[in-house]
Amino acid sequence: MKHAILLALLVSLVCAAEIVPAFATQSANYRATGTLQINCTGAGTVSGPLNIQSTLADVSSGANAGNYTSAGFFALDGSSTRVTINFNSTSNAPNLTNFLASALRVDGDRVLDRIVFITRYDTQGGTIDPSTCTTNNVGTLTTVPFAASYGFYRSAVPTVQGATLVRTFRAVGTLQTVCTNQTYAAPSNINSILRTVDGTNTQVGIYNGSFVFSADGSATRTTGNVSPPINNAPQAALANFVQTAANTPGSRVFDNISFITRYDTVGGVATAADGPCTTSNEGAVLNKNFEATYGFYQANTGATTTSATTSSVTTGNSATVVGMSALFISGMIFAAL
Repeated sequence: MKHAILLALLVSLVCAAEIVPAFATQSANYRATGTLQINCTGAGTVSGPLNIQSTLADVSSGANAGNYTSAGFFALDGSSTRVTINFNSTSNAPNLTNFLASALRVDGDRVLDRIVFITRYDTQGGTIDPSTCTTNNVGTLTTVPFAASYGFYRSAVPTVQGATLVRTFRAVGTLQTVCTNQTYAAPSNINSILRTVDGTNTQVGIYNGSFVFSADGSATRTTGNVSPPINNAPQAALANFVQTAANTPGSRVFDNISFITRYDTVGGVATAADGPCTTSNEGAVLNKNFEATYGFYQANTGATTTSATTSSVTTGNSATVVGMSALFISGMIFAAL
């Protein structure tokens, strides 16, 4: 009996666990409470959620935080965002699924500005039993209550061991990706400007495969991966990375740069809307808009390239430890069974 209770507890922890993204830090954490509708689309089949109507409350304080509807999340300060692509879901049956999704990113400093990930977890309700749908009630909308917690994440500045961040710029422009051997190739023909991230958005240089600072002519470029790229949103945006850099001695802006990171990316990759890359469209060129923030790092005094080949990222959310621990423990129990 005790084992059954423990197993049930661990399963509930896993189902409630948040899928925390890498290269990110939590900006807000809200609990949505309200109703939504599920549509019977056929015998034993449903679609939804539809017509979401709910209020948001801060998870920590319980204070009113805004509203969540089918159109998106709306905070009290006027900022808003919404899910763009749901790329990682876990079942929490019979409740709504937990998910990790990419978000519509909007520049600014309000609470839901610059959000790149949205998580949903600790869900309650929001579904119906598909077996209640028959050929006699196709098109019937059923209103059901639901509650769920949502985490809103901004891209975090990566920390590179053995190095110090000295410059940060945002690239905005276009690039090309070519259908090659049934796969869209790495970006080429990059054409973008570099601008400051201090709120003034001042143009200071260009990025065309190399980073060039206009005022002093200094330049650098990436030379190889320190850590494998982390796909921050499959089929949604350029991957985050930590790479070594072409290092030129001197005192100019891009001199003495040992590492370059890319994060907080938007666009730049082929999406489902572009269609597949197949033998029938070999050589097809896609022109894509993109944005990305690039961090430039100098090696610390006494540090060597080999001692700085590991990157670490702070997620800013202890739920990572709780979720991973619950999954690990329950995995051991299920394996034993």
